[in-house]
Amino acid sequence: MTEQALQEESPEQGVSIGAVARATGIGIETLRMWERRYGAPQSIRLPSGHRRYPETEIERLRLAAEAMRQGFRAREVAAASAGALQAMVLAGRRRYRPGDVASPSDQREEPTEIDAWLEATRQFDDEGLTSQLRHDWSRLGPMRFVAERVAPFLERVGQDWREGELAISHEHFASERVGDFLASQWRRLNESGRTPPVLVASLPGDQHRLGLQMCSLMAALGERKVLYVGPQTPPPEIVRMTTAHSPAAICLSVSITQDRAEVSRALGQLRLEIPSHVPIVVGGSGAPGGLDGVLCMTNLSEFHDWIQRLE
Repeated sequence: MTEQALQEESPEQGVSIGAVARATGIGIETLRMWERRYGAPQSIRLPSGHRRYPETEIERLRLAAEAMRQGFRAREVAAASAGALQAMVLAGRRRYRPGDVASPSDQREEPTEIDAWLEATRQFDDEGLTSQLRHDWSRLGPMRFVAERVAPFLERVGQDWREGELAISHEHFASERVGDFLASQWRRLNESGRTPPVLVASLPGDQHRLGLQMCSLMAALGERKVLYVGPQTPPPEIVRMTTAHSPAAICLSVSITQDRAEVSRALGQLRLEIPSHVPIVVGGSGAPGGLDGVLCMTNLSEFHDWIQRLE
C-alpha cells in the first residue's frame, strides 16, 4: 500500500481496517478476531461504529505477518511489541521465546516439510502445494507419505483453524488439494486392481471426501479394485450397488461430524440387508465400534493389512 493511499485514510482519525488489511496482508476477519481474542491490534471506534487504527500499527502488523511466515503462531505475535516482533524475525523460525535476545550468531532453523505445506496453504498456492505433495510422495512412498505428511499436516491445519490462525477457506483448500492428489494416485493404481472390488462410500450427511480418498488409496495399494461410490450415499443405494457388483467388502468412512447413534442405526440396517459373507468395515474419527457384524478399523495401516488378507 502506498503512502499516498494511507494518507487518504484521514490520518487524524486513524486508518480503516480495510487499509490495514491491504497494507499488511492480514485479513480483515483475522484482525477482528485478534482484537477480540488477544486485545490487539487495538482500534478506536468512530461514532459511526467503524474501526480506526493508529498508523503506527501498520509497521508492527507487517512485522507480525513476517513472523508468522517464519512459523510463529498468532498467539505469539498478535499483541507483541514492534521490538519483540523484530527480535522474532531476526532470530528466525521458532527460535524466539519471551526474554530472548536475538544475536547475529543465531542460526536460522530450516522449515520442516509440514511448514512448507502450511505456507502454501496460507498463500492458497495450488501449484506450490501440489509440487510439495508430489515431491514427498516420490521420496517417502505411499504409506509413509500418509502417516508422516498427510496425517500431521491435517492435524496442524485443524489446530491452526481452531486457534484462528487459518480461515475455514484455508481448511477447505488444504483438504480439497490433498484429497485430489490422493485420488489421482489411487485411480492410477486402480487400473490394475484385482476383482471383486471393494465398495467405498460414506453415509448421508457426511460430506467429507478426504477419508474416502485415504481409504481408497489403502485399498488400491492392497491391489484391490476400488468401486468409489462417494460421500452421502443412502443405505438403499449401498445395498443396490452390493447386489449389482458383488463387492468383496463394503468400506465406509465416518467423519467426526456425524452423530454416532444415527451412524450405528444405519450400519445395523445395512448389516441386516447385505449378505453376511460381505464384510462391512468402518473407519475414521467418527466410526463407532462394538457393532455386531461390523469391523471398526482404528488406523489406515490396520485397514491396509486387512485388505491384503481379504479373499
